[in-house]
Amino acid sequence: MTIAARLAALAAPLLLSACATVHGVPLPMTAPAGEKPPTFVSTGEIRSSIGKSAAWDEWRIVGPRVNLSRNPDGSWDGTAGPVMSPVHLVAEPGRVSGPGVNLSIERMADGFVEVGGLFFQDRYWIRVTPEKVNGSTHSGKCSFEFKRVSLNLYGGDLACGMEITRVTIELFGTAARLGEPVLPQMAIALVAVMP
Repeated sequence: MTIAARLAALAAPLLLSACATVHGVPLPMTAPAGEKPPTFVSTGEIRSSIGKSAAWDEWRIVGPRVNLSRNPDGSWDGTAGPVMSPVHLVAEPGRVSGPGVNLSIERMADGFVEVGGLFFQDRYWIRVTPEKVNGSTHSGKCSFEFKRVSLNLYGGDLACGMEITRVTIELFGTAARLGEPVLPQMAIALVAVMP
């Protein structure tokens, strides 16, 4: 057996296991219950202790890194991302996509929500359960694990490179409905709030 054949035989199980990634069930997007109100009144919000937040109702998502409005066809227009770029996002079951954005939104086998993919060319992976919020942002440059401190408050360490910061994340209103998340609002708010 040649060296190349031996290497191929050794690598085959690793390659096959890499293809066996576990995926969850795509989550449906939430339809608005009524007409668009004349003014924005938040029904859900995610706030962090590092000065980032995002609030939403059925028709809008608002924060320092996101300002989007729902169109009648279910798509979203406005600005978002680190430099608040104009964007048109299409929301469909289990996915939000547009220029520089491709997020999957899935319910995992244990019943909780996972958001992952690209947000303005940076890779994000965020998992939310009643006990913790963990993941990585900026294509793996930052990682975090925030454990539940009280009913809707999570706290822990955020590591970006060699810098570690103590951070809290608080969920208000419909943001706390982890079993029935308001989508795509909660998913977009999560990536907009995380460092």
